Amino acid sequence: RIYIQASYAIKNGVDVMIQTYMQQSPLLDDLLYWNYKSFLRRTLEERKKYGYPPFGELVYLWIRDIQKEKVKDILAKLVNKLEIYRKEHPEEPIFLAYDREIWEKRGGEWIQKIVLKWNDLTLILNYIKTEIVKNRQISMQKR
Repeated sequence: RIYIQASYAIKNGVDVMIQTYMQQSPLLDDLLYWNYKSFLRRTLEERKKYGYPPFGELVYLWIRDIQKEKVKDILAKLVNKLEIYRKEHPEEPIFLAYDREIWEKRGGEWIQKIVLKWNDLTLILNYIKTEIVKNRQISMQKR
């Protein structure tokens, strides 16, 4: 997204400022010299190395409710179930990330996000399907 937005702005004569600690970044070189193929090749190599789509699956589970305690309760139950699955299936090193301490509130609802990443998330999603179906507070977004 950054590459497309920045290159579009540059093509239209708009000044672009990118804050970075790496002034010799390959991304900056690709932007300055309009080298989309290099950018794409490097991005796909990184995605493959770290298992991001299209080389792996990425799913966000969103938990929302007007009561913060209810979100905390659902989050704890869901994370516990996911941790049990991970222990029962150590051959599948599923990436699981969430943060109990960072809270977001939008539209009067408290929101928490769980991130799952692995080559094939079908089995783990089937394992937690009942939790997702019975809780209207949980929604899923697949990337």
